[in-house]
Amino acid sequence: MKFVVLNRDYAERFTCEEPYIHICITDPKDTEPKLPDCDKRIGLLHLRFHDWDIRAKELITVKYRKSPTAQDQVFFTEDQAREIIKFVHGFIGRVNVVVVNCAAGISRSPAVAAALSKCLCDKDGDFFKRYIPNSLVYSTILRVWYDEWGEF
Repeated sequence: MKFVVLNRDYAERFTCEEPYIHICITDPKDTEPKLPDCDKRIGLLHLRFHDWDIRAKELITVKYRKSPTAQDQVFFTEDQAREIIKFVHGFIGRVNVVVVNCAAGISRSPAVAAALSKCLCDKDGDFFKRYIPNSLVYSTILRVWYDEWGEF
């Protein structure tokens, strides 16, 4: 399985010569990117959450929880991890490419790609060398996968 991590700009121009699925991540109030029409894209999942990692979530939900700004934060959830896992499982055997994009292509999308790569291919190291995967996203996907789907 091949994982392609993109930022929003590249996602809006991405095409592929083989069948692929696409996981698109945006901030809750942002518009979705205008992805090109591509007959090789056979699945698309849109998710919305902010780019907060584990430490930031702890600070915001505990220390700053009374702040009006803290009330508006959308953290990555186990339900979203389940959505990702079920989405990808639905295409196993039909695609060899999983595209994941977020705004910058540095934290959220590499975290999703790294977690899926760990679960499906038993390797994730390259993502940690090239990007800064979001710890909340990465650990939540791994935990849900392990708890609900078994060992990776």
